[in-house]
Amino acid sequence: MKDQMNRNEKFISAHRKKDGVAPLFYMITADTTSCYMSFSVASSMFHGMRVKKLYQTAVEEGTNMWAANLGLAQWMYYAPGIFGGGTKKAEKYFLDAIKASQTDFEKFYTYSYYAQFLFESGKKEESSSYMKMAEAICPGSNYIARLKKLNAAGIGLFKYNRDHSGVDKNDDPNATDL
Repeated sequence: MKDQMNRNEKFISAHRKKDGVAPLFYMITADTTSCYMSFSVASSMFHGMRVKKLYQTAVEEGTNMWAANLGLAQWMYYAPGIFGGGTKKAEKYFLDAIKASQTDFEKFYTYSYYAQFLFESGKKEESSSYMKMAEAICPGSNYIARLKKLNAAGIGLFKYNRDHSGVDKNDDPNATDL
């Protein structure tokens, strides 16, 4: 994964000023980097601000970048205020992701993620409303069933992810360094 992340960064550096880089490529690079850094606290510290900038660039340069807004919302949610994160900023990007969503697929994920944000913010009724909207798009979804099971146990998706990060075995031989 680190090799791909580095290749993406080299491409951005080589093409940003002369040819331009598609907003989607910035978002994909942010997603790749975000996944890579989930295996190490040191990596998170080293790459975290880069992920934020990549998502911001995708949002600023693209139209209807629902997924980049969703990625940035999650970044804002997890990042402490001292690094530019926070729940108020996260909510803005969750709502921007909802506004940018055009297809049922896009709405399904933005509604379900925003519902989890609301759940963890203590807004259970609003959360339930967004979960119902997501479920109406994809009735019988295993994903929604899993979220409901977590919520019934008093756990939101973001808390679950935070508590379980690093659980998966990383078999990338390059992941031990920054």
